[in-house]
Amino acid sequence: MFEYRLDEANSRFAVFHENKEIGEISFVKTGEHLLIIDHTYVDEKWKGHAIGNALVQKVVDFAIAENRKIIPLCPFAKKVFDRTPEYEAVYSR
Repeated sequence: MFEYRLDEANSRFAVFHENKEIGEISFVKTGEHLLIIDHTYVDEKWKGHAIGNALVQKVVDFAIAENRKIIPLCPFAKKVFDRTPEYEAVYSR
């Protein structure tokens, strides 16, 4: 139903439904070991479908693959990190 694509050139993951972009999460690589999540957006029509959570998970998986920790500056991403104990290993406070 949803397709998630990494756009590494622009430091973001985008989510598509029927080839239409409906959300994104952007991040900044900082130094060799950190990522900062600075923005999460999901089209109003698609809120409530756990798309934002899935976007955060995509960045977490990316950070693990790159051996990085994450600083979630985006308020939504921070809320997800604070309520997801599984992210503790990549959470940089």
